[in-house]
Amino acid sequence: MFFYKRFIPGLAILSYMIGDEKSKECAVIDPVRDVEEYLNVAKANGYTIKYILETHVHADFVSGSKDLKDKLHGKPLIYCSALGGKEWLPSYCDHAVEDGDTIVFGNLQLTAMHTPGHTPEHIVWLAYDLARSKETPWFVFTGDLLFVGDVGRPDLLGKEKLEKLEDDLYLSLFDKLKPLPDFVEIFPGHGQGSLCGKSLGSRDSSTLGFERQFNPALRFQEKKAWTLKLMENMPKAPSYFSRMKKANVKGSKPLSDVLQGLKLIKKEADEIVWIDTRPSTLFLKDHQPGTLWLPRNPKFAPWASYILPYDKPLGIIATTAEEARQAAVELARVGLDTIVGYTLDPVNGGLSEIEYIAPPTLKTALKQGEEVSVIDVREPSEWAQGHIEGAVPVPLAELSSKNFSSEGNSKLVFVCASGTRALIAASYFDAQGLKNVRVLEGGMSAWN
Repeated sequence: MFFYKRFIPGLAILSYMIGDEKSKECAVIDPVRDVEEYLNVAKANGYTIKYILETHVHADFVSGSKDLKDKLHGKPLIYCSALGGKEWLPSYCDHAVEDGDTIVFGNLQLTAMHTPGHTPEHIVWLAYDLARSKETPWFVFTGDLLFVGDVGRPDLLGKEKLEKLEDDLYLSLFDKLKPLPDFVEIFPGHGQGSLCGKSLGSRDSSTLGFERQFNPALRFQEKKAWTLKLMENMPKAPSYFSRMKKANVKGSKPLSDVLQGLKLIKKEADEIVWIDTRPSTLFLKDHQPGTLWLPRNPKFAPWASYILPYDKPLGIIATTAEEARQAAVELARVGLDTIVGYTLDPVNGGLSEIEYIAPPTLKTALKQGEEVSVIDVREPSEWAQGHIEGAVPVPLAELSSKNFSSEGNSKLVFVCASGTRALIAASYFDAQGLKNVRVLEGGMSAWN
């Protein structure tokens, strides 16, 4: 059996390739939008991609199924669940999957099992090695039903659907998975860091037996108590999730079309929202007025989805053309497709008005009752471990829905763990024209 796992940091996406060694045919499960890696891996190992399978309509990234099929001249078939009704059946689907549908190629068999809860249409794919057993699967591609250390959240479709999805999730986990033996391996759709669950573990795979023993959300208890525990301290879902689900049903334009708009342009047009991806020292030293700072690290795409507009043209400030291209690909993964160009030589700027404030200085200002508003942009779990007295918690994912002011001598101080997220937040409000914007130097690590 041929098996390949691809992990996308930041969004913590896991997608897979599975193939039969004799027929040299393979399937790709839950591909992301930049599909070259799947094509290269298949070619390097002599496999033909015949099937493209989805577990559900994704909320946190743009599906790559259509892109992958287009790159292969329309030859593979795309399998999507039809079990959530027409509302949740992607337009690009070739085969509308029903419960129990089976695909066989060589000694491999993939069987769909309807497991609603995270979403109404959600399915898992049971993988059988027919040379070993025709009755018992070897492993399961669990999508967003079951993760290592957690389960998929049921609240992404709003309060009106929550109770039904909670009931469905409970039945999927404790009834539908029940016949599967403990030794069956699980390969989930996400790893640690994803917001499709509450507290995903650091490992990428596990077994049902291990999860039944150590995964708190897979320990059987009465449904009401289980539901209350599941939703306790559930982080708020990013606002772009609902947009992404609709986009994945409709189908997005090819990534190649998005990247065609990535041309070298001058930083002049006022209507363009500019994103400075350079190191913070360059952003602050050679500051471009009205720009947002978003560093190129594994969290670049999710952070961008929190604060960038989906309906305005975007420009990228980078140090090389390749860095600009990679930034554009990562933005496109979360559906930020309105990229109109990049610049490597922005107009001469000056020192940013954003300043760092040292912890002792902030402590003195607060003690003396100066006009200072402290905004903590960390996650709720971080806030709970300790925070500055009087600070206001506003996680970065909720920042774009908030309004702040800093008039006269009042200061607006942003705080995070080390300073990165705080500078992103400061740049967001500085770009809107707020004055006296500050960042706590060293973050809470230095404060403590």
